[in-house]
Amino acid sequence: MEDIAPELLRLVQQTYENKIYQSRLLAEIEARINSEMATYIDAGEYADEVGKILAEAYSRNLSSSVLPNGRMYWNIAQRVVDPTMEKAYINISDMTMRIQTLLNQKAGIGIQAIRPELNLDRIAGIDNRLCREENYDNISWILDAPVQNFARSIVDDSIKKNSEFHGKAGMRPKIIRRSSGNCCKWCDEIAGTYFYPDVPNDVYRRHKKCDCVVEYAPGNGRRQNVHTKQWRREEENDKIKQRMRYASGNRNTNYARQYNPYFDSAGVVSAGITPEAVEKELETSPIGREILKYIKTSGVRPQFVYGKQPHTDRGSQEGKKIKIFISNIGNTRIAAQTVIHEMTHYRYDIGRCQWAEVVCMAQEKMHITKRNYLTLEEKRTLINLVKASYPEYNWKKGGYGNGRYF
Repeated sequence: MEDIAPELLRLVQQTYENKIYQSRLLAEIEARINSEMATYIDAGEYADEVGKILAEAYSRNLSSSVLPNGRMYWNIAQRVVDPTMEKAYINISDMTMRIQTLLNQKAGIGIQAIRPELNLDRIAGIDNRLCREENYDNISWILDAPVQNFARSIVDDSIKKNSEFHGKAGMRPKIIRRSSGNCCKWCDEIAGTYFYPDVPNDVYRRHKKCDCVVEYAPGNGRRQNVHTKQWRREEENDKIKQRMRYASGNRNTNYARQYNPYFDSAGVVSAGITPEAVEKELETSPIGREILKYIKTSGVRPQFVYGKQPHTDRGSQEGKKIKIFISNIGNTRIAAQTVIHEMTHYRYDIGRCQWAEVVCMAQEKMHITKRNYLTLEEKRTLINLVKASYPEYNWKKGGYGNGRYF
């Protein structure tokens, strides 16, 4: 009998690698990691996408018509399913380690990120179920939703592994499980905030098609704001009475007018993020050009502050005072995004609520995509990101827009 396992493995791997390479979502998450803005929310989305891609690779290349006697034998499963699931594990665990390392660095934690272990029992369970069925097509579903669940569980295992390690190191990690509200009663009941070591194992468990989000706050007593990258002290009730904004650096606004007539600059230009470079970056998108035009006509000049800051905010807006903290920004594109974000706060007179932050971040996203619209999936992602970034804000209550408080 011909050994078909090598060819089936090649086809599944080829489909998987091609889809990974073509995925715009994975590319966007990679960009967020490189710009030091990624969190475990991105990790969850990355795992979801990889899981879907792997399930599609199985669906396209495995069927009763290509398998001997129409069934999946143990030796074929071990040589086709096992290595491809392990490949997905490597991709996802590599990414979780990069994000965990980033979170550790931002929190000032000098601890190396830990890779979650490969759950061989899950893979073996899938193999066993496949091989018990006489006809593969009748059991092909086991390489769909359960595979996607396996992918998402790698992120959960990473959170569990790193939080336990941080806890044993004397820190107090915080695990947040959020239910979409459209899943099931069990998920709604287990959703909540837990401090190590009082974290039940159920927090990391998932049933079929579970879409809960598990997040992680580093265990040094601080929590990161995903958007601004600012860290704040954790409180037991997870409430903030006041969001602190900093103002520092040289206020000599005349200093940089030799560089650009529309931006002010304080300090010495560094890292190549000059006002001219930011203006050039703004010219690359419809929303960027619109904001640049508004800057020129409104007379509001964002101030580029190059001095080292006692915080990690990218920018701030208080009335007409808009500051862009260059020392906290990785590259020119992010600087342009920050100008767009803070100018949107001023332009529409909106702020201090999650809705306002969604509006501002949507403008940033449109600059990145070079479009003047967002897809429904992109809007949902932004809403989730803002809710995680600004837990101290309500959706609208307490905020303001168009000169009035909500």
